[in-house]
Amino acid sequence: FKKVLAESPGVRIDNVLTASVSLYRRADPSYLFWDRLMTDVRALPGVRAASAVNMVPLGVAGSGYLEVEGWEGMASGGYRLVTDDYFATMDIRVLRGREFTALDDSTHPHVSLVNQTMADMYWKGKDPIGQRFRAKSWDSHPDVWFTVIGVVNDIRYWSLESAPRPEHFVYFRQRPDRLQMMTLMVHTTGDPLALVPAVRQAIKAIDPNVAAEFSSMSRRRAETLQLRRFIMTLLGAFAGFGLFLAAIGIYGVLSYVTNSRTREIGVRVALGAPRAGVIRLVFQQAAVPIVLGLVGGIGAAFGLSRLMESMLYGVEPVDPLTYLVAPLTFGVTAFLACLIPAWRALRVDPLSAIRSD
Repeated sequence: FKKVLAESPGVRIDNVLTASVSLYRRADPSYLFWDRLMTDVRALPGVRAASAVNMVPLGVAGSGYLEVEGWEGMASGGYRLVTDDYFATMDIRVLRGREFTALDDSTHPHVSLVNQTMADMYWKGKDPIGQRFRAKSWDSHPDVWFTVIGVVNDIRYWSLESAPRPEHFVYFRQRPDRLQMMTLMVHTTGDPLALVPAVRQAIKAIDPNVAAEFSSMSRRRAETLQLRRFIMTLLGAFAGFGLFLAAIGIYGVLSYVTNSRTREIGVRVALGAPRAGVIRLVFQQAAVPIVLGLVGGIGAAFGLSRLMESMLYGVEPVDPLTYLVAPLTFGVTAFLACLIPAWRALRVDPLSAIRSD
């Protein structure tokens, strides 16, 4: 779980408000709505930047068929429609080439930015700038060639655990007919959810009939981790309960065995056995089953660990650190469970022990 949390999503997470907006009922061009909304939102107090995208990172993100010039066979890649300042708003770095500008409208050559994974996959060893491809399944103009003008860093669109996939970005002014379903991304100076009323009012001021569903990037990241957090909590609870049962079992068995040997311990003490010898006697009773249990447990864990491979991330099924820490933890627990019977054995009165028989 810690290794998953350490993964970088490739985008800004903190202080980012999201607002999913549907414009299917509007008759006028959607880009006019987005131009005005982003202008109004950027003017709000507490807003650093604002933009929009058709698919938000760390969520369900589709992938479509591509025709890559010079590539044999079918290719695929995510179709990301973005507005002005999207890369700056989400802290996405342009590694090569340039970003979109206002001149990249529908009357000019169609251009696109791609992520590093797409550049490496389809143009490995070549300069991706100037390469061409067509979006055959998602784009409203499947026969139009896109020319690559830039490369950006990889983004984990699906989850923190999924490897980056090929993605390409299309400028919203070149596809004004595809803007009916977009998500507003607002980078704020403080708590992003505190700006929900102001952003909702800005939307209503343009069109009272348009509703928005608000969230935040921090919340979206937490949602992608819900299943793994549940699995971690569940398995951790079972492991803790198992360790508790093991400690209780060792304590109970040793207490019974020690009590059954009360007369023997009394005779040993009466004959001058040192305290260390009595303690060693108790711990020797526990040593054999504890060692056998550790060996058997490690062997069973080694054999069954492959069944848990799908639950692991960044950790091998046979992880040396785990196989070292787990037995040590159990060994310390077993040692503590032996202390009470050993302490009771030291308090045995020799005369009382002999008489009791």
